[in-house]
Amino acid sequence: MRLWVDFVRASATKYALDPAIVLGVIQVETSGNNVIGDYGHGHGLMQIDDRSHKTWLDSHANGMDPPSNIDYGCSILRSGIDYFDGDMRAGIAAYNCGAGNAQAGLRESGDPDKYTTGRHYSTRVLGWAEIFRPDLDEENNVLIPQQYVERFNLADAHDIIGLIANYEGIVQTAHEQGLAASAIPAEYVGKFGLHDPHDVNGLIANMEGVAKTARDQGYAEGLAACH
Repeated sequence: MRLWVDFVRASATKYALDPAIVLGVIQVETSGNNVIGDYGHGHGLMQIDDRSHKTWLDSHANGMDPPSNIDYGCSILRSGIDYFDGDMRAGIAAYNCGAGNAQAGLRESGDPDKYTTGRHYSTRVLGWAEIFRPDLDEENNVLIPQQYVERFNLADAHDIIGLIANYEGIVQTAHEQGLAASAIPAEYVGKFGLHDPHDVNGLIANMEGVAKTARDQGYAEGLAACH
């Protein structure tokens, strides 16, 4: 997927889209493969459909040129989101099943995904977006607050993987030792400056402090993937 990131960034900026969501669409559509799919109707990374976009495809290498494919796909996605006045889920669903079907899903059940592939298209796209977001944040040089770099013994202010591993380690160790019984592992009592092994509120407040400080410094989305 990294092969397409620069193209995604450029088009996402052009159409005021979240690049992580664009990558999510590409992942769900083709897993990042530049192919013709959907029984011959979907073209390229973002699967531009020849039944609706034949004129564009005929003049753009049949949709197999990645930069123009991503750009046109982003324009379609932007149109869908605008059609639903910024409703991200509905706009993403419209990319897959059309605005009319997404609207029908909302009207009939309140779910724009009702007529999408698998009935969970937008949910899948948004889920993949959260997976891609930390890498995008790292490439954007979004920094982890320095006090947490030191506290978690991270390699540097870009060590997202270390932050995730540290947090997962806390959860796993606490689970193994029975956090429900307020037995916080001794190593984390010291690391977080807690009062004692039963200071659950202190542990929660500490993690909330990480989230708030990171959010203030623009790292909120990357950190969210840790939870």
